[in-house]
Amino acid sequence: MPISLFRIFFVFFYLTITTNIAHSFESNWIRLDTGLEFAEFEALADTTGDSVKISVLRVNPTNYELKLFTIADLGGMSMSAKEWAKKYKLLAVTNAGMYQEDGKTNVGFMKSKGRILNSRISKAYKTMLTLEPKDKNDREFQIIDMECEKDDKKIDKYMTVIQNIRMISCNQENVWTPQTNVWSIAALGMDKSGNILFLMSVTPMTVHDFIKILLQLPLKIHVAMYLEGGKQASLYINTGGREIERAGKTGVNISSKNTGDLFWPIPNVLGLVKRK
Repeated sequence: MPISLFRIFFVFFYLTITTNIAHSFESNWIRLDTGLEFAEFEALADTTGDSVKISVLRVNPTNYELKLFTIADLGGMSMSAKEWAKKYKLLAVTNAGMYQEDGKTNVGFMKSKGRILNSRISKAYKTMLTLEPKDKNDREFQIIDMECEKDDKKIDKYMTVIQNIRMISCNQENVWTPQTNVWSIAALGMDKSGNILFLMSVTPMTVHDFIKILLQLPLKIHVAMYLEGGKQASLYINTGGREIERAGKTGVNISSKNTGDLFWPIPNVLGLVKRK
C-alpha cells in the first residue's frame, strides 16, 4: 500500500475509533432534569490495577444554586448526606470539605453567608470555592486556583467561601503527589463551560489515580478540589424520579465507628437547589 494511502487509512481508522469512544462516553449521561445530568465511567486505576467507577453529576449553575449548610450555622448534630437532603429539600448533597477534630470546623478557610467559621487560610490547599457574590454581575459559582489567580481580595467579593486542597490546577495538571494509600474520594470540579461537577469514587483508589482518570474522561474539566476521603466521602442525589446513593469506604486504617447508616454523619455539606 503506498505510504500516502496508508496514512489516509490510519487517520480514518483513528478518527473512527476515537469518535466511537466519544459517543460511548456521551451515551453514559442520564438527563435528570434541565441542566442536570448524571453519568458513571469505568476505568482502571494505575496503582492497583483495579476496575473503578467514577460517578459524576454535571450541573448548569444557570438552573441550580449550590449552597453551604453547616451545623455551626444551623445548630444540631452532624447528619448523613441523605438526612441533610431530606431536612432541607436538597436535590444533591456532597461533603463541603474535611473537618477538624472538634467535629465541625473546616480544615481550610470557611466563610458562610458572611460569617467567618475558620479564618485560617492554608497556603498548602490552594483552591477556593466561591458562592453568593456580593455583586450580582460576578459569577455565582467558581473554583479559584490560588496559584493562578493572585488576587487575595477576590474572596472578599463573595459571602460564602470554602478552601480545600487543589487536585487539578487551572492548567489542567494533576498536582497530587503519588502515594500508595487508597480510599473512596469525593471531589468538586468546574468544567470549561463553568458547569459544576460533583465527583465521586466509591471504590478505594489513590487520589493521584483518581485525578488522572478525571483528566482522561470527556468532562472538559478545568479545575477541581478535594472534598473528603474514606467512609465520610458522600454523594447523594434525589431528583428526576431517581435516588442515587454513593457512600464512601475506607481502604486504609482510618478510625471509624458504625453509625448503622449507609452514609457517615458529616457536619458541613454542599447542597443543590433549583433556582426559582
